[in-house]
Amino acid sequence: FELSDKKKVPTNAKDGGQVIIKRIIEIIESYDNIDRVAISTAGQVDSEIGIVVYSTDNIPYYTGMMVKSIIENKTGIPTYVENDVNAVALGEARFGAAKGQSDFVSIALGTGIGGAIYLNNKLYKGSTSAAGEIGHMITHAGGKQCTCGGEGCFEC
Repeated sequence: FELSDKKKVPTNAKDGGQVIIKRIIEIIESYDNIDRVAISTAGQVDSEIGIVVYSTDNIPYYTGMMVKSIIENKTGIPTYVENDVNAVALGEARFGAAKGQSDFVSIALGTGIGGAIYLNNKLYKGSTSAAGEIGHMITHAGGKQCTCGGEGCFEC
């Protein structure tokens, strides 16, 4: 598997979810012959319906955004939406360091700290699509205020 085209485009995430979605649509519309769209994004994602269930203030006004339906309605192209670290885990399982492994944990360090759990050859998301989200575990009670509203989160 090899990507045929790569672009790096600033998301301007601090400007909010609507701005991100607008930029995604602009990128999609800049190409010809796209038959599928896959989006990996920060936040707690219900990939069955393509909604951002919860997002911290790192991306304002993103919680509740129906990413899949917005993209599909605007472009007419089938779209799949997944949490970014879950997408990393799926990629590692198929093409990377975890290829051939039935169980592993993936951890990503970036704007925040994210995690994904892969069990019995499939992504484990838990009942709220948040399994593996280690960045917002309280590790130092009463600590620094986090963008999630908690205090003392691992990523703070």
